[in-house]
Amino acid sequence: MAKRKKVWMVQVDPRLIDEPKFKRFARMVKEDVLALDNLYEHAAYGLLVRLWGAVMTYDDTGKLDPAPEDVAEKVDWHGPPPERLIAALLDCGKNSVEPNKPGFIVKTENGYEVYKWAEWQNDPAGKRERWAEAKRRAKTPQPTPPPPSKEIDARGESVRQILQAMKQANTPGGKAMKEEYVAAWCARPGIGAKKVLELLWSPEAKGQNIFWLDSQLGGKPLQGGAKGGAGVVGAMKDWVDKGMPAQGGGK
Repeated sequence: MAKRKKVWMVQVDPRLIDEPKFKRFARMVKEDVLALDNLYEHAAYGLLVRLWGAVMTYDDTGKLDPAPEDVAEKVDWHGPPPERLIAALLDCGKNSVEPNKPGFIVKTENGYEVYKWAEWQNDPAGKRERWAEAKRRAKTPQPTPPPPSKEIDARGESVRQILQAMKQANTPGGKAMKEEYVAAWCARPGIGAKKVLELLWSPEAKGQNIFWLDSQLGGKPLQGGAKGGAGVVGAMKDWVDKGMPAQGGGK
């Protein structure tokens, strides 16, 4: 067989078979077509074009359904057993010199596929197959993520309100440290935003830092002794007043 030359590909819209113009044309030439000596060749040509069009439309990877009746349905093959169509597509490549030469389709572990589909579609790297897979995934209904927990939403709003109140009250301490402690308070059982805000705006909380607030909200108790009995409260207040970056501790 002579080496196949590089030619321009003829593009056929797979939806052509459904066009009213095509259907009218088919009806107009029906009697003349039936009189053709090579009618079987015209029918075979049409079957192949319909098969390729169906593959391009439904699964651009070249893969076909494992059931012969499903393949036959794609080309509108009604009447003769679907197995005869499959056998013809599989065995048409065989000859006396090459008894194992593939036909227009080949058998695979999961069904059938068009022989060298990617190569004939000028896509040896398989880009069309990856594109088809992405298209299938996009059509597959994705599980709807559960709505955010109302408890988490409420906690986030509580954190925001408390941090805003701290800003207005000029509570000593670094931003990151405040966020860490406030989040811990909102997650601590029995403590809500209302309780934290009441403590924050109380007279005794004026000028106190994050560690004192934490001790009042069920955190680690403060120990006295240092700096004339002021304990950690006094030490941390001095530390913050000197402009040193406030860090974690007191838990």
